[in-house]
Amino acid sequence: MIIFAAGIYVFTSDSKGKLTNNETSQPMRKAESVDMENIPGTWKKAETFEEVNQFFEDKIPGLSLARKEGLTTLPQQSAVLPKRNGRMQINEVWHSGQTIHLFYSLDLSALMDGENSPVYNLPTLEAVHIDKTEDTTEETFQTHSNHIYSKEIILFENRLYGVIQTPGITENWDYQQTMLDKDYDQTIPTSLDLRIDGSTIRSEAMPIRYFHDKEAHSVQTYTSEDVYSNNGLVIEPLEVELKVNVSRIKMKIKGEGVTFNETIEAHLETKDGREIPIARIYNEKEDQVYEGWFQPVKEVPEDISLVIDSVHLREDRPYSFNVDLTQFETFTNASDIMDKKVGEAHETDIMLNRIDLHNSEHMSLQLNYNPHEYEQKEKLIGAPFNAYNYSQEHEIKGVSIESNDGLTAKGELYGHDNRSDINFHAKKFKNSSTLKVTVNKMVFSRDLNQRFELN
Repeated sequence: MIIFAAGIYVFTSDSKGKLTNNETSQPMRKAESVDMENIPGTWKKAETFEEVNQFFEDKIPGLSLARKEGLTTLPQQSAVLPKRNGRMQINEVWHSGQTIHLFYSLDLSALMDGENSPVYNLPTLEAVHIDKTEDTTEETFQTHSNHIYSKEIILFENRLYGVIQTPGITENWDYQQTMLDKDYDQTIPTSLDLRIDGSTIRSEAMPIRYFHDKEAHSVQTYTSEDVYSNNGLVIEPLEVELKVNVSRIKMKIKGEGVTFNETIEAHLETKDGREIPIARIYNEKEDQVYEGWFQPVKEVPEDISLVIDSVHLREDRPYSFNVDLTQFETFTNASDIMDKKVGEAHETDIMLNRIDLHNSEHMSLQLNYNPHEYEQKEKLIGAPFNAYNYSQEHEIKGVSIESNDGLTAKGELYGHDNRSDINFHAKKFKNSSTLKVTVNKMVFSRDLNQRFELN
């Protein structure tokens, strides 16, 4: 745990590029005491600095591990706020490759105009300014005037502690949020804009070290020799990489007579029973090789298992149902709640549960999928088609709509688990009486409960 209040830290790099620190005996200055009755904020209050550290580790995935792996820097740079009785300080920086986290503190005395005068408006953090260097351009990141309020801030010994996030640094600032694929180590003057009592105040520029070690962000890699093959489906885990910022799983999935929908339900499981859900999976550049991503872990386990709970498959099996438009007399905002069966497949009833018309512009239809048995091995689900494949070449038109008077439209299907929502532009159907809605493909879930041991 990094204790800011203990002193100033001098950083060096070891042979592997990770940071080490040496503590000096020089004490940090104390913030001026203020009367909290004159401050309007209701911030969470920390009794120790360990609580401040824990506050941010609970909010920011990977921060705990980044600190343990020596991937954060502690600039301990404070700056004058012009015409204010207090300072601002940047205490710690984590450059994860995609995002920079700037951990700052602000003296409460800086909010007051005079000795212990009341504060009527909470301050807002308006911008981060990073100066130009030989390797980077000058950039200003607006924070949309975020109020420094309770959910984002913790109070400790007359200071407010918070965190700001900016895009990661490359040769040019990366607004596309692409992961930085090489090491970076630059010290760049940085200042912050605060709005206090109606005036924007820019702090003095502080020399801040932005450090990114790509290799050090990868902390453990696992492989498996297990292969699942059954009922035309083959799954072969290739690699699981635990990283400080975002972790990755790579696997080969192919089917004979079945089409993988590029969505699964899966998790990693540690020896002590902790489960780490895998957030998503999508097609990579290689044929039939897919990658999934999941949040970083707080601790690196020695042994870990991959559990595929179920795999989602797609088939060319359309189904259609009709929607009566005559119930919407004025064709404006309206809703119709129902429980109408409109189809059946894979021992699952397809139910039209709700129709919503929004300002005669859009219509949404809610479908529910009710399996006949609770524990049946296959059932229809609401997963979208190719949920994470944005290539137009592979785009699947999910829904077709045709009216009784020959008008047509395309709809999009979104969903999860036992529900789907169909959305489409409805204005052209204002004078139609019925719609025929066709869902062009089905997605069904096949339970596997397959475990792969990783080493």
